[in-house]
This record gives sequence, C-alpha cells and structure tokens, in this order.
Amino acid sequence: MEGSFCKTGIYLPATTLLRKLAARFRLYWQGWFRGELPPIEQPAIVGNLEAAIKDNTVDVRFAPAKESKEYVVFVAPLAMQASSDVRAGENRGRRLNHDFVALSIDSAKMESRDSAFRAVLQLSLNGAQAIAVWVTQDRSLVPIQAVGGRLE
Repeated sequence: MEGSFCKTGIYLPATTLLRKLAARFRLYWQGWFRGELPPIEQPAIVGNLEAAIKDNTVDVRFAPAKESKEYVVFVAPLAMQASSDVRAGENRGRRLNHDFVALSIDSAKMESRDSAFRAVLQLSLNGAQAIAVWVTQDRSLVPIQAVGGRLE
C-alpha cells in the first residue's frame, strides 16, 4: 500500500491511495486535498406541506413548487419516551429507551385540487403523543417535504 507524508510530517498511508481512487472514480468532493472548505448547497425550494388534525382525521395539503403528476402522503403517529425490554440477541436482558417510536404508518395518494394536492386519512391516534407527515412522489420512497410535531 502506498502512503505519503502530510505537511506536518505525519505518515498517512491511505491518503495517496484514496486520492488515486477519488480521481479515477470521482466518488466524492476532492477540495479537501487542496485545503478548500466544503461547498454549501442551497436548500431546494420544494413547496409547503400542512397537516391539520381533528379527532382521528388527518387532513394534509401540499402545494409543490414544481408540480408532479402524483404524490403520496405518509402519516406516522409517534409515542414519545418509550422503552422496550429486549428478550433475545446481543442486547438481551437490557431495557432500551427510545426518544420516539412509530405506532403505525399509513399512506394515501394525494388528489390534485386547484394548485395543491390534498389527502384525508382516518387513523387511530390512541397512545400517540406526536405525529410525523411526509410527502413523496408516487412510486418513490424519497421524502420531498416533511412536517411533524407534538399532539395537544
């Protein structure tokens, strides 16, 4: 394996190999080798997502910046400050604490109405202390926009 000395005289065996691989495959940002700061990406303007909750009904409205043909909304009621006793595996006998746990995940295709997309979901919020809502394009799992918060 090849190596190199950096300016401080410390031997860095992987630096030369990493530089060669990066140059060959362009796998990642290379400005580090030139002492540059990483580039700062501007946040994409994706649109506005709103969720209104009443009883066990979640009314979701998404006004996208760029319109697509179809969107899907996902809604996850969350329990907060939960714990679980592990009965098997490497953590057997331990109690694990969780900041939040998804109690369920429901989804629905959104319908186009005016310049926005809407969906109404009926779901059980029993035991939920918070909620997470996110929108994807149809047939994709990559979130476009998300919103969430504690339930009152």
